[in-house]
Amino acid sequence: MIFDPTIECNGKGNGIKDILLKIVNDFISISGLMVRLDTQMGDYLVEIKDQFVIYGAYQTFTKNFQDILDATKEFINQYKDKEFLWREVLSESF
Repeated sequence: MIFDPTIECNGKGNGIKDILLKIVNDFISISGLMVRLDTQMGDYLVEIKDQFVIYGAYQTFTKNFQDILDATKEFINQYKDKEFLWREVLSESF
């Protein structure tokens, strides 16, 4: 089983986890770009950082994604003893 792009973070920053974390971080960073409507100064970043619901959702997302990674690794490890079937080059082996 090969994931393309990789399911975890990678050096290119295009792994599935990279993409999902970027979406979450971009959502939070938008609060720093929006000018306050009530005072016309500053931004909403303080309010976002004080929202424990957002951090709770982020923790739930992280935990669920880790559960997916663990289940995937467990599934792949079932076939480790047969790994030679796709690792070996048949023409070289025979």
